[in-house]
Amino acid sequence: MLTTGNLGRVVSHKFKGSSEAEPAFLSVDHLTNRIVALRASTLRIKDEYKGVKLTEEQKNSLKEGKAVYLTGMNSKEGVKFDGYVQANADSRGIALVRNRTRQEKTDKRISNEKDPLKGIPPAFGGQPITEEQRTILKDNGVIFVRNILCKDKSVRDAYLKGTSTGIEFYDAADRRNYPNQNIIPT
Repeated sequence: MLTTGNLGRVVSHKFKGSSEAEPAFLSVDHLTNRIVALRASTLRIKDEYKGVKLTEEQKNSLKEGKAVYLTGMNSKEGVKFDGYVQANADSRGIALVRNRTRQEKTDKRISNEKDPLKGIPPAFGGQPITEEQRTILKDNGVIFVRNILCKDKSVRDAYLKGTSTGIEFYDAADRRNYPNQNIIPT
């Protein structure tokens, strides 16, 4: 439970106000670090999680409390990623597993070292970023991207500038944000 935040199996748990033990999932509350229980009978698993259709075998494994590896999940930013999901009592449903094992972290780090554009997303605000543009951002350059969906649900044109700490967003409608560098529009 310390590494993943979930027990990883169904256990018998006596809930407050109940006289008998019931099957339950146990997880660690991510804010208080207290153990949280969820009745196994209340877990509802949808047919799809983050854009990936779940098979019956995967659903059954999740109902048993096991972690299931899914490939091709979509983040809110539109970036595809892979990872483990598991029944989580803290979130009252299915959630991404925090840290699986030290070996998997090492494997991911090694695969990221082979990617020269690691840390530069293939999409930003729902708009695809080409390999050429990703290279420019990696080299601390500036690109222009149209129709970026912002957090406030507005759509804006923007300049994106790569920095050593990440990507900076500049609203193109504000003339003070016009960078003095070569821009490659999408």
